[in-house]
Amino acid sequence: MNRKEAFESLRAALHKRRDELTGALRGDLSLLSGHDEDDDEWYDDGTTSSLVEGESEELEAIDRALRQMRDGSYGLCEACGKDIRLERLKAVPYAATCVRCQRESEHGSTG
Repeated sequence: MNRKEAFESLRAALHKRRDELTGALRGDLSLLSGHDEDDDEWYDDGTTSSLVEGESEELEAIDRALRQMRDGSYGLCEACGKDIRLERLKAVPYAATCVRCQRESEHGSTG
């Protein structure tokens, strides 16, 4: 499978995951808005809120990847400009950086 064929497969996976997240977010938000303050399970609000935040961030990354597919910049590392390896994109289709730049970013942000 060449890179272009792989991108088509990844596009389908991104759209599928986007649909899953959109549905999950609708459910999570309805849980938050329907919370009764007298409910004994008030502690779940923080967990649900964290889940919503994580799902929202993933959804934003997916939307960015889909925009990049449309404009032709998908699969290029946002830090160094080199191709992101196909193996990485298959594992994380919305990856914005290559493994090397991601590692450097993580090491730089921790100290």
